[in-house]
Parts: sequence; structure tokens; C-alpha cells
Amino acid sequence: MQKKILQISPFPPPRTGWSVRVAFLKSALLALGHQCQVLNIGNSRKVESPEYVCVYNAWDYLYKVVKFSAQGYTIHAHVNGETWKGLLLVFAAGMANRLFGKRYVLTFHGGVQQIYFTPETGGYFTPFFRLMFALSQRIICNNEAVKAKIAAYGVDPDKVVPIPAFTRQYLQHETVNFDPPLEHFLAQHTPVILSYIVFRDGFFIETLIEGFRRLRTDYPGVGLLLIGTESDESPLEAEIRGLIAAASLEPHVFDVPSMSHDEFRTAMKRCDLYIRTPITDGVCSSVLEALSYELPVVAAENGSRPPSVIPYIADDPQDLATQAANTLAHLDDVRQQIIKPVIRDTLSDEVNLLIQAAT
Repeated sequence: MQKKILQISPFPPPRTGWSVRVAFLKSALLALGHQCQVLNIGNSRKVESPEYVCVYNAWDYLYKVVKFSAQGYTIHAHVNGETWKGLLLVFAAGMANRLFGKRYVLTFHGGVQQIYFTPETGGYFTPFFRLMFALSQRIICNNEAVKAKIAAYGVDPDKVVPIPAFTRQYLQHETVNFDPPLEHFLAQHTPVILSYIVFRDGFFIETLIEGFRRLRTDYPGVGLLLIGTESDESPLEAEIRGLIAAASLEPHVFDVPSMSHDEFRTAMKRCDLYIRTPITDGVCSSVLEALSYELPVVAAENGSRPPSVIPYIADDPQDLATQAANTLAHLDDVRQQIIKPVIRDTLSDEVNLLIQAAT
């Protein structure tokens, strides 16, 4: 029987963790003969595309969640504990689905350390979390630790399913050639560090830039390739670019607003070290991906890092510089000691759950 599923999530461009996952989910559901639409609430939400449904404002969002619910779509909503606006969007979607006799599936992204997530830190938003979890019929989360925190809201543990976002399909790619400016940067710098950032609080970008500046004391030829630097003209972006200029790092830093699936995987194979800066990400897909390619990872400690990751204190630039320097000094040995993660087909797990949940 054909099912109708509405994804409410960011969708590429730009390519981020959520949007990549939803793009894979949509393709998999369509390939199985089901209907799947994406209500794009990301940065590209007002850019017309056949890949998703645009959202122009709050009233347009409300109209569309009601319209799709009336048409028989089961909603699959995506949220984390870092923004109160996301809670309101999910609450509206959940009420729309209930209005037409349905209950949505919720994917709660990220790890335990999120601003509003736990009952101890949620404050005024704790009742919204309780209601959001209660309205859902199934909840997908990052790992068992997150499941335990969700259960602390009084949620039946049996309806919470840990499905890590990383899946073996992510490793399928074709090697590509980069445009001349990036190829020149990679050729002119040794070693090269890769990091994915977004210009928002929680990525500790100031720590990354200062740690990189200190690292250059031992590795003057090092380069930093930053992915995800799509301009939002925010004060934080201006501050970060100012820090790079003030430290005379501009020749040593190359930033790319977005990369395709094939480009990002190729970049991982061309670089010597991956630095992951957030602590809210839980079990992070790009960290597992890097380890699968035997790319050493230095990551901010969040309690969920897999074996072989070299941890550092998220807001300590000296610790970051020290751990990165030690890793680069023993790069071959570190590569040989990497324990590759066991990669499940979590995409199929999630698709099957959605099909079962859709009515």
C-alpha cells in the first residue's frame, strides 16, 4: 500500500546533517513507490525547486502543514534542543496531524548536551518538550543516552528508537576534481586540516581559529579548509572573518560555502586531519565518515565520541592546538590505529519505521 509522508526539515542547499539525511530518506521512499514531500524550513526555503515545497512565512507554514495533513500525509518532523522556534514548528505540525486523525513521527537530532533539552536545563520550555514528545507516535533519536533523557520526560521508552543518522549509503561517492583555486590551496599547504562549521553559536569557531593560529607555530605550512561557510551576514560571521584577518591567517584558510556529497567525501580523502568543534552533535555522522576513510579526527569532547577520536576541551584553543599537533606529529601511526566504525544500514531502518507509522 502506498504511503504519504511529509518531511519537515531543512533541505539542500546548503548540505547539512539534517538536510543530507532527509534527502536520502526522500529518495529511498520514492524508490519504494511511496509519496514523499519535503516542507523546506532551511536557508533555501524561499528558493523555488522541484525537490521541495517552499515556506515563505509562518502563515504559509501553517497553511501547508494543515493542507498536507488533510491530504492524508503523515508528518515526519525534525527538531533539536537548541532552538525554541523549532519546538513551535513541530507543535503546530503535530496539532495539524492530530486534527486529521494522525500522529507524527519525530526525529530528535543531536546529543545530550543541548541548551533546552533536559528537564534540568529546559526551564520554561520543559512543558513544550513534554507535549511535543507526547503528541508523537514514534521518536527517533541519536543514541541510548538521548533516549534515556527523552524517557525522563515521562515518555514510554518503547516508542523511542535510537537510529544514528550515519548510514553505509553515505560512503558511496565518486571522486571529483576541485576548481583551480581549491586545488591550488591544497597543493600549497601541508598538512591540510578539514572542518565543517556553521556561523552560529555552539560551533566554537573562535576556539578553532585561535587554536589554528597557535598550531602554525609548529606547522607554518598548515592549511585550514572550512566547509559550510555560507554567508548569513551575521555579527558572528563578521567577527570570525575579522579574527582570521587580524591574525594574518587569510592565506592559510580556504572556505567553501557548500559542497556536494561527492565533493565533501573527496575533500576528506585529500586532507590529513578532521576537526569537529560542536558538543551538541552526539554521535556525529561526519566523524564516523572520517574514521571510515582512516582520516584522523580531533573532536570536542561530548561524551559520545567513538573510539579512535582524539578529544579536546571545546572552548580551549591551546588544548585544540596541542591535540592537533600531537596527531599530526604521529600521523601514520594514528592512521594505522584507527578503529573503523561498524556502519549499519540505518537508512533502511528509518524508512521501514516511517512506512509502518504512516496510516
